[in-house]
Amino acid sequence: MKKSILSLAVVSALFAGTALAQEQVAPFDVTAEVALTSDYRFRGVSQTDEEPAIQGGMTLGHKSGVYAGVWASSMQSGAELDYFAGFNFDLAAVSVGAEYRMYDYTGDYAVDPDYEELSVTASAMGATLGVIYSDDYSGTGAEYTRYGAAYNLSVGPVMLHAHAGLNDFDQPYFADGEDQYMDYEVAASMNVVDNVTVKVAWVGTDLETEAVGGLDLAEDAVILTVSASL
Repeated sequence: MKKSILSLAVVSALFAGTALAQEQVAPFDVTAEVALTSDYRFRGVSQTDEEPAIQGGMTLGHKSGVYAGVWASSMQSGAELDYFAGFNFDLAAVSVGAEYRMYDYTGDYAVDPDYEELSVTASAMGATLGVIYSDDYSGTGAEYTRYGAAYNLSVGPVMLHAHAGLNDFDQPYFADGEDQYMDYEVAASMNVVDNVTVKVAWVGTDLETEAVGGLDLAEDAVILTVSASL
């Protein structure tokens, strides 16, 4: 199956919680993490044919709110490499952010799936709203807009997380002719040993199996992720 279908999927990058280590190198912060997940779901769709993936990333942040970094994951074919840069600032009680992200894929694909996205977010009191835009999603020439909402709530040692997103394309994108879909996630994570965090998530979409080649890549699933800060 070509990547244009496999890659359909925090607002993972925007809304996913992850365990990070911080090293103060004034005026910079360095954060890094590695993770093992039972299935890499990108916006609800499996990128690993429902098999495990190893992931990791590093971010360099400045006290001004500017940051840049790299993130990587194994894939069904090759690997995904994300390069990103952005900034955050507080506007009254609201935290506002903007980010540029480039997706680079190393596998063998019928169509070059590399592409770029721009996003903006606004967060307050545990809630986040965001919009993501690409003018050439996954190298297909399709314009793509994602409207997402997320909420995080700390209950004792457990962090609860939920998000949903509407993924909209300007042309039929899936095998069954659909041009949009919803994805969602409900999760709980907890730090279990020092820098190790365990996350259990229920992830899914409203896509039919026909949309992704008759496979179960977009069906509801329970995903287990173990991450460690470095």
